[in-house]
Amino acid sequence: MNYKHYGRLAIFFAIMACLGFALMGCCTTAPSKTLQDQIKQANDTAAQALLEAQGAAASVQDCAEQAKIATAAAKRAEAAASKAEAAADRAEAAAFSAENSARSAEAMAQKAEAVFMKKMKK
Repeated sequence: MNYKHYGRLAIFFAIMACLGFALMGCCTTAPSKTLQDQIKQANDTAAQALLEAQGAAASVQDCAEQAKIATAAAKRAEAAASKAEAAADRAEAAAFSAENSARSAEAMAQKAEAVFMKKMKK
């Protein structure tokens, strides 16, 4: 009778152990599923961030190229302004020279007229 009691006890413990393993498997499946969902969400977020970073990098490269073009245009504009300023200075000098020449020519014309009038009086 004693052996019967121990056999039932052994069967009881075996059933409880199997039930425990079964329940433990169920308990770990739900957290595992949640963890997998979180990992998937993190991977999706990382992929989205990578795409945005690549787009930003392309945008930065485009901006850098536009900045180079703008810098070159600014340098050309500065050179053109410098040439225009030099041309204005030359034009001002030419105008001053022309004004002096005109005064000189007018003075000579007056002298010539005076000589002509003097000759006409004689």
